[in-house]
Amino acid sequence: MIVTNVMAASIDGYIASEHLEPDERRHESGFTSEADREFVREQIKNADAIITGADSMRASSGAWEQKGRNGQYPHWMVYTNQGLGKDLDFWKQSHIPRTLVSPKPLGAMVDLEVKSLIYGSDRPGAAALDYFSDLKIERILLFGGGFINKIFYNENLVDELKITLCPTIIGLGDAPRLVAPTLKQPVNMYLLSSQVVDNFVFLHYRILKNLNPIL
Repeated sequence: MIVTNVMAASIDGYIASEHLEPDERRHESGFTSEADREFVREQIKNADAIITGADSMRASSGAWEQKGRNGQYPHWMVYTNQGLGKDLDFWKQSHIPRTLVSPKPLGAMVDLEVKSLIYGSDRPGAAALDYFSDLKIERILLFGGGFINKIFYNENLVDELKITLCPTIIGLGDAPRLVAPTLKQPVNMYLLSSQVVDNFVFLHYRILKNLNPIL
């Protein structure tokens, strides 16, 4: 099983200029380009599953309409404490396998077509990977946001980081970060490749897990 964190971030480490920022606003802020969107689409084409957070899903309204490995839609897993509003396109995407992950039951927020995973007091990242292991899922994309990324880095579960460095500085203390504070220890990486396209820098890192012990 391989977990790849796929993100776009400003030079100063922010992933948006405000919470619940829609794609149109992100484009205006300099976070996206056609090259970056195509890059993300190519990552999804090789994925079995995608993990994201509730705020990220609220901002986009639904999962990407892109098939993954073997011509099947990736399994989308969304972390949430309070559930997702029924007005989101997420609930209409019955052709995409979906699971909500939470520390306690969500009750009416889950319907028959959307599965529910309760992690309780267990490590939330490990619970998700155990769940996917039972489904024979091999390639997982971690789409964040910052709090979800923090979970997986703190549990030493990320294998790769593919980050698009965007030509912008946000400089807002309350804007969402690549990783929300705080990590238990620094995460060390090894650069595998770099590429510049349309003023954006695409970086591919391998996480050096032996230098990142679980505390």
